[in-house]
Amino acid sequence: MDDKKSQLPGFFEHTFMDLIRAVDSFFDHSLQGVEPLFQGGSFPVDIYETNGEIVVEAVLTDVQENQIRIDRSGRQLRILIEQQQMREVNDEVRDYYRRTHFLKSREQTVELPFEADPNSSRASFHNGVLKVVFHKRGPLESIPIEE
Repeated sequence: MDDKKSQLPGFFEHTFMDLIRAVDSFFDHSLQGVEPLFQGGSFPVDIYETNGEIVVEAVLTDVQENQIRIDRSGRQLRILIEQQQMREVNDEVRDYYRRTHFLKSREQTVELPFEADPNSSRASFHNGVLKVVFHKRGPLESIPIEE
């Protein structure tokens, strides 16, 4: 009888470890399809200033110029990318046809360090780099302190 009791904890330990491995495997494999949904949500943006300009640069790989929209409101700049794809598979051997539509939208809003002149903005897109340039709006005004 003692032999059977000593085998029981080992049996449960082995079975429990198998269960843990099965659960780990389930989550490893089932979440692989979900991972791409959370990737690519943002893109690198760099803001810097020159003597009289504010420059915003964004690296946008695998993006076409017609997929980019730029909006400015006050000191905020929004860069929106909307990518649409349609994939069509027609396999006559298997008598199989499938058409899928895919819409991916990414956006980033950044705060400009200075008030920008709304009439002086310009943008360019070359080799996957979007560059938006604004002229600073007038010089900063110093306010004297009254005594």
